[in-house]
Amino acid sequence: MIDQAAGLRAQMRGRGGPKFLTIASGKGGVGKTNISANLGISLAQRGFRVCLFDADLGLPNLDLVLGVSPSYTVGEALAGEIALREALVEGPAGLGILAGGRDVNLAHLPQSQVEQLAGELVELALGYDLFIVDCGAGLGPAVRAFAEAADWLLLVTTPDPASLTDGYGLLKYLCQEEIEAKVGLVVNMSRSLGEGRDVAQRLQLAAERFLSREVQLWGQVPYDEELVRMGRKQEPVVLGATRSPSARSIQRLAETLERKMGTHLQPSTGKLRGLWDRFLGLNFGLGR
Repeated sequence: MIDQAAGLRAQMRGRGGPKFLTIASGKGGVGKTNISANLGISLAQRGFRVCLFDADLGLPNLDLVLGVSPSYTVGEALAGEIALREALVEGPAGLGILAGGRDVNLAHLPQSQVEQLAGELVELALGYDLFIVDCGAGLGPAVRAFAEAADWLLLVTTPDPASLTDGYGLLKYLCQEEIEAKVGLVVNMSRSLGEGRDVAQRLQLAAERFLSREVQLWGQVPYDEELVRMGRKQEPVVLGATRSPSARSIQRLAETLERKMGTHLQPSTGKLRGLWDRFLGLNFGLGR
């Protein structure tokens, strides 16, 4: 059977730069990093060149979810110990992984190092079709910076009232900052399709009424014991339990994103460079 998406992928690659997807949540514990990891693998399996960046440098765990043990992390690159590219690890299906770092002292990083890292990030990102950023949970200027640079913001929530309330709070915060990214919603851990649709509808109505913002439901991932079991084994569910409900839902989410990747222009490298500068400054008091 002819791959009908092949032409779309070729067209997107011909534009010469990466698309940018920021994945965020209003609170922790909603399964955001699990979705980031499995979505990245699913898109890589579909033939896209994908790089996944763990932007939570305080409590990074993307490497644990993916079951990889990088020799170096972004932390060492930010500390000036290695070039950023040396922190890049190849994961399943050719997925590029930039793991976060722990206990990194960046108090005296000079401006020249900031400039060098910004250039290295742009050079690295240009080798990919899609650059996915897995943000830390909650509000904050770093999340704002990544949302500001994104083509799309993927907001992850669950049916839990606290998760829904915090998800709306994050969306409100980002709308006040006038982000232009298209917002997609994923309802994770839903017990039924009806429950997921109800959660999405409540957030959509609130966003439309109070924020004048359209939020599209991109998908929902059901509560699945297979996903929990794979997580304990540090094995992505789309690899270890491909026929499970959660794996199939994430694969459908990848299909949805693939369609959207052919309809929006990619961010400029200047925008990406500015993002890296802001990320350093916001997190560590560095940069411009």
